[in-house]
Amino acid sequence: MYVLAVEIISKDDNAYGAYGTYYGFRAEDGKIRNVGDILEKSRVFDDGNPTGEYLDGTSVIGIKSQEEKDIKEALEAIETGYHPDNIYLVKYTDFDGGNDPMEYVAKNPEIVSIIKTR
Repeated sequence: MYVLAVEIISKDDNAYGAYGTYYGFRAEDGKIRNVGDILEKSRVFDDGNPTGEYLDGTSVIGIKSQEEKDIKEALEAIETGYHPDNIYLVKYTDFDGGNDPMEYVAKNPEIVSIIKTR
């Protein structure tokens, strides 16, 4: 599955440079998304329960670089940590750090590829 992500990210000349594009994986259950969709803000959770609050962006597992090992590491983290029905490769230009390991809070991430759906 990560081979498609490697191919997409490696072709992006603006990836991971100053003011460039960053990539991550978004895990979701239920709703099926499409390439080009801009994801809405994620909810804040407290002990696994959603609160009425929202983050300043969308929770993603960030990919540290264009290197294949970093892409594979992020995909493995999302598959083993979340066991989602759907995994999307997203791109974004702005983000903050998240609370979970490898989590970023991406601002206006756009789906660039559907990695897995059930």
